[in-house]
Amino acid sequence: MDKDTFKETVLPLKHRLYRLACSLLGDPDEAQDAVQEVFVRIWSKRGNMKEIRNMEAFAITITKNHCLDRLRKLRPLPLEDGQKKESRLPDPAMKMEMSDSVRLILHLMQQLPEQQRMVMHLHDIEQMDNNEIAECTGLSTDAIRANLSRARKKIRTLYTRIDTHGLEKN
Repeated sequence: MDKDTFKETVLPLKHRLYRLACSLLGDPDEAQDAVQEVFVRIWSKRGNMKEIRNMEAFAITITKNHCLDRLRKLRPLPLEDGQKKESRLPDPAMKMEMSDSVRLILHLMQQLPEQQRMVMHLHDIEQMDNNEIAECTGLSTDAIRANLSRARKKIRTLYTRIDTHGLEKN
């Protein structure tokens, strides 16, 4: 792959990869770093890219794996009693762009298991169909449907517990 091909096929994916990384990592700065590292990794392996049929699926897979590796390395020790869990809300610039409901749902998505969060993000935010998600994740379409269903049910349950002021109902 030459520089022009990289610019035409890989760089246009940066926003999609960033949104996925942000969804998985929950931190915009970490997501930017992750996407940059993914680009460096793809560029360094450009000589082996002739066999890649779908560059988008390949880049999403690398981003997913890289983010999951980062999460494993960054995962904090279990919280002790009395410690509050750090909120992983988007930065202020993103907050201004999102409505309260969307922001709340994105926050609730951070509480989902990694696989459900990733499938929900790829399907509902990136608008990928189940076959595309299967190609990126290696999951079967049945597993994707099950994860998506469980994720939506959990979000619905958590969302209905929140009142109009953002406080959890008793």
